[in-house]
Amino acid sequence: MVPNLGLELEFFGEGFKSAFAPCALLKTNDKKHYSTPGKRETKVHLHYKVKSSDIPLFKGKTEMIFAGGCAPLSDVTLPSAVRRMAGIPASAFHYTYIHPPTNLAREIDWTLFNRKTVDIDSDLKVKNEWAIPLIAKLGGYVYLDKNLKIVSVNALSLKDTPYDMKLSGPFSTHEIATNDIRTAKRAHPLTMEYFHEVGFVASAWIRPGEKFRGHLAFTQYHYDHGCFMFFREDGSSVIYSLDPSGYVDPGGEVSSLADAFNSSSKVKSFVRKNTGFVTNYKFSTVEELNQNRLAIANAKSVRQKSDFLHYVGDQRTLIHHACKAKCNVTTISELLNEYEVANLAYQDEFGFTPLHYACRHDPKNVELISLLIDRSPDSVFIRDDYDRCALHIACDSNASLEVIIALMGADPSRDALYQKTKLLGRLP
Repeated sequence: MVPNLGLELEFFGEGFKSAFAPCALLKTNDKKHYSTPGKRETKVHLHYKVKSSDIPLFKGKTEMIFAGGCAPLSDVTLPSAVRRMAGIPASAFHYTYIHPPTNLAREIDWTLFNRKTVDIDSDLKVKNEWAIPLIAKLGGYVYLDKNLKIVSVNALSLKDTPYDMKLSGPFSTHEIATNDIRTAKRAHPLTMEYFHEVGFVASAWIRPGEKFRGHLAFTQYHYDHGCFMFFREDGSSVIYSLDPSGYVDPGGEVSSLADAFNSSSKVKSFVRKNTGFVTNYKFSTVEELNQNRLAIANAKSVRQKSDFLHYVGDQRTLIHHACKAKCNVTTISELLNEYEVANLAYQDEFGFTPLHYACRHDPKNVELISLLIDRSPDSVFIRDDYDRCALHIACDSNASLEVIIALMGADPSRDALYQKTKLLGRLP
């Protein structure tokens, strides 16, 4: 953590007043679970904005406003000793996690920032304005006093500092919690390329002890102080709990994600220096994918198909959307006329082909994936923006053995099997 940035920001958004009203912060009798959300607070869409003139090393010459999402407000629950270790002011009573402002990261001169040395006043009286750009990478926390006045903005940092907030995990998420967070649009895109290469595209902050339709977010461990939920593109997720013990299982199924939080990891050292960012990524909700699936199935005429593509307004073709929305094999077979067959080799703005999407969103559907391979055999060799072939995506998505065999069978030279990813050099 880098505390006391001195960053000026302004909150806004739907439900802004209710989020900051005293009645929005409910208490429970259980001291371990403060600020359990009421119905009013659950769907609050809170955001913040910052001015480019307040961002050191901003490359632009004209004033710009950047906005980012916030988690619903919570009470600070960490013990006093841990607060001091994390650089949380003694006067802090409430806090919110702030996600990186949209597209700010690409507007900062990171070559100059990476040359800076960590220099933090031990008394936290001097503002660490040099660290404000870190908000664009991983976000941070805004702390408020009892009167809801901002007392400090602290940035999450992969640089080593005297201030630590330890995470424990990864833990499997309850499906209801995953779906509710996506439905409430509380998951926001991760900006660093590293996370996208290892298969994680969005994150959300879960409040201490927060429940979802009566269910805890996960049951393997506690989250008395809140937790991060990291989402894969297919909507599944894992959790890291804010916990002083800092237990991380580097041998788990998401060991590359764990490496980012492990101070001794070579991966963390790499991520610190990496300045590649993902912009304009949109994380789809369950409802949006269901609506797309129905719309594609009902789009019979050329005009209906054109209207759908105009409505979604991105660089994906109809067959890309069909594979992402998990349309059935019959629907996709009907789409594969001469024109759409050519689109099986087309790559969208992230380098994904329809086969990539099928391996991510429907990784056990060997009938669908075999169909796509049969109609476009060369698509098994096409690499996305991180040099991942469909085989990489399938292995990362817990694909069935039959799907893996189908992909390997279309690659007798084993080119995809020995293809290393762009940033970390990972094999399937």
